[in-house]
Amino acid sequence: MLIKYNIDDQSFQQEIMDLINAGKYSNIDALVERAIRNLVAEEKHGTVNDPLWTPFLTSNKIELIDYEKVAEEYEKRFDPENNHDRLIKQEDKPYGKLSVGLISHWHNRMLPMKWLLRQFLRYVNESKRKWIDIRGFEDYILNKALPQIEFSLNKSPRTSSLGIPSIAVGFPKIEKSLRREEIDSQRKNQMMYRAMIVARARFFSIYFGKVIQKKLVKVPVYLWEKGQSAAVQNRLAKAKAETFRIKGACFEMGFFECRWSQINEEGGKKPKFSFEIALTPLGLKFAKMENPLLDALERDKPLTRVTTNIFADRFDENGVKHNVPKVFTLNETEFILDNIYRTQNKDRFGDRFVLENEIVKKILDKKPASKVGTPITRKDYHNLFDSTAKKFSKINDDDLTSSRLIQHKSATIMRLVELGLVYRGGQRSREIYVIQPLE
Repeated sequence: MLIKYNIDDQSFQQEIMDLINAGKYSNIDALVERAIRNLVAEEKHGTVNDPLWTPFLTSNKIELIDYEKVAEEYEKRFDPENNHDRLIKQEDKPYGKLSVGLISHWHNRMLPMKWLLRQFLRYVNESKRKWIDIRGFEDYILNKALPQIEFSLNKSPRTSSLGIPSIAVGFPKIEKSLRREEIDSQRKNQMMYRAMIVARARFFSIYFGKVIQKKLVKVPVYLWEKGQSAAVQNRLAKAKAETFRIKGACFEMGFFECRWSQINEEGGKKPKFSFEIALTPLGLKFAKMENPLLDALERDKPLTRVTTNIFADRFDENGVKHNVPKVFTLNETEFILDNIYRTQNKDRFGDRFVLENEIVKKILDKKPASKVGTPITRKDYHNLFDSTAKKFSKINDDDLTSSRLIQHKSATIMRLVELGLVYRGGQRSREIYVIQPLE
């Protein structure tokens, strides 16, 4: 299907280019595709003119499954093709030079990735296939899984208070300013509905991933003909795989892989691709690990100390003990440290997270052997980050004060807070980060 639309309004053209230049969309095609998909989702799942539509007001409990059992069954599934030539590589520098060597500032929490891994197992539970179409999974996440989890998340704080990390951070949200908008209820419902559609789509692109089409690799016409030798077909497969790149948290962490799945020739013109995804052994291992917090959210249980086992003791800068929500189990935390942060895994990531690893290593080296945590001021943490960044990356003093690096500083430390390795105390803008003792 070919869609053409002429835009005469120059200011509107500039607004579109600003979105693309800001990195929110890879090109105009990606922007238009997202706009159309949002419109289709609106038409398919409700009209924005419906004054009765209100987000988060209805509980959608989901059927409980044994994730470990599903993971074991998934692992046994056979891939009849097993063709690595069709695997799509990751973007080399998906977030610009200031993010090189760091986990993206967009991926400021790990819990959304864990949730997506579990949802993948839920989605493939009834299937016999190992590889599934990415569009089908996206539709499931946007229109079924996210609405279900949003009801439970809406009961928890949307922002992190000092000492208590918000479990909802990273998941889709409607901006507070929009919630407070003083307009008639029907118009407000329309705006909130559209905002949530966009937020869900953005969540999927950032935390799961998306395929980006680079310039099409030119392939001799005869290679498109059927009946070629295996060597020729492999050459064609590699050429087509180079046409695309994949980006997004779940792929960058090594939890998923993606391949182009088929070509539909349209009258001998430009071919049409579709894409399939599958869990890696690393992703499968993380997906099946127990997570009491997500279990409670799926059961729509109130997150209290009486009804769940998701609370743990953390020490503030004065050595005072606080009982706060525990997002990950000790096994999950060790898994994340071993497979993402620690330098022995450099062979798998290359230099992708080399700076992040060094910063985290320096922070955790301050971890005390005693029962009380070791405090580090916001200023000292920023100095640690800056000095390490200048040593391991081509970053100058001006770069260190840029909004991008400020976002990275926050994301790096808050992921450690989420893991329970650091407690955030002090006051706003004068935080004190307390490295926690060994459990």
